[in-house]
Amino acid sequence: MSGLVLRGVGAGYGGTPVLSAIDLAVPAGTAAAILGVNGAGKTTLLRAISGLVPPSGTITFDGAILSGRSPEAIARRGIAHVPEGRGTFSGFSVEENLRIGGASLARGEVDGAMDRVFALFPALAGRRRQIAGTMSGGEQQMLAIGRGLMLRPRLLMLDEPSFGLAPKIVASLVETLATVRAREGLSLLLVEQNLVALEGLVGEVHVLSRGRLILSAPPQDPAVREALRAAYLGA
Repeated sequence: MSGLVLRGVGAGYGGTPVLSAIDLAVPAGTAAAILGVNGAGKTTLLRAISGLVPPSGTITFDGAILSGRSPEAIARRGIAHVPEGRGTFSGFSVEENLRIGGASLARGEVDGAMDRVFALFPALAGRRRQIAGTMSGGEQQMLAIGRGLMLRPRLLMLDEPSFGLAPKIVASLVETLATVRAREGLSLLLVEQNLVALEGLVGEVHVLSRGRLILSAPPQDPAVREALRAAYLGA
């Protein structure tokens, strides 16, 4: 199968397991979300995929085994990871942040990659000299996504992209992500807690509870809300 495939994946920290026996797939060109309460293992799952935490089991992307590869090698395979907290360098300008995101590109490719980001996010184009830390939360999230797109990934992973943003900004962000997906033809994997915001963007949600995958279904499926309710209540 082309796209991302996890089979029997586990991960943890310092010998303490966080994830256990995770099986899921994000086929090429699709969008999916990971949902669950705090501490369910959502962030650890993204970190395992991107090589920041060593996983057990098997992770493949477009047929290539990722397990055991460095984060840099995984990024070169076409996976971009935008971490929780937006991951921008707050003391650097918009342009400097984007150049850092494209640091592994050939010199002649960086300007073209930035032009593509500015075309996707016109609000950033007029702020290229502005210091990232002085921008609004929504603008910083745009910049974080732009940095992730600098290497032209085939899979973009976002950790809590709506966190701390007003509902109107979240709606705009979801619309922008849909545009990015359509223009770039890439897959999306989002860690989120805002199910309503995702319903028009993702085709499948995967619900985690206590480090295990308890449900995979379309976001409109009533079973998703029931699984989340049970997870929040500790059932």
